[in-house]
Amino acid sequence: MWDFLRDPVDNHHNAVMDGGWAAVIAGAAGAGDAGLAAWATAHAMIKQVHIQASDQHAHWLREQRQDAYVTLLAATDDVYDKLNPVIAAVQFPGSEPDLNFRAAWADMNTAVRVSGRATRRVGIVGPPDMVLNALQLQESIRATVNIWRVADVPTDQRAMQHAETQRGWERAEDAFRLAAYETISVTRSRPDGPDQPGLMPPRIRAHYRR
Repeated sequence: MWDFLRDPVDNHHNAVMDGGWAAVIAGAAGAGDAGLAAWATAHAMIKQVHIQASDQHAHWLREQRQDAYVTLLAATDDVYDKLNPVIAAVQFPGSEPDLNFRAAWADMNTAVRVSGRATRRVGIVGPPDMVLNALQLQESIRATVNIWRVADVPTDQRAMQHAETQRGWERAEDAFRLAAYETISVTRSRPDGPDQPGLMPPRIRAHYRR
């Protein structure tokens, strides 16, 4: 449910050697220079290993970023869901006798901590603009939650503060989602045609919940 489409690694770099080195090797072999041909072959193979390693690293990093971004979005959803019982308990005390106020706050605090860990993971995989967006999202989440931590605030005033901070939360989440799309939907060259944009991951595309 939460998985991204797995993007294939570009294959157009994965030929054994490019035409230039093939010509050098063929010319050296034709001239009877076995040493030069062997050197050129080894050089071409080393070059190919470096290309493949670079492609594999880029693919690995892209997958790590996808997973980190979707983890933070999922954690954000969980905070939003866990906040609703807290709001009900604060605004309408005693209206839901089965609601355990302390348990609701414990669940809320756990969800906030999980979102904090998800934010720190984005800080590890980057890039820098995504780290900034993740920090802004985390700040807006905590600002919204903290509205309900303060005691003895008139109901109308608390509701107005909540509406304002939640709008900031929604803006920060939209900005994070858009930045995530732009980061992982990179343009790739294809050997059989023009450059094609990457697909928008379905988890991000389907994330407009509000």
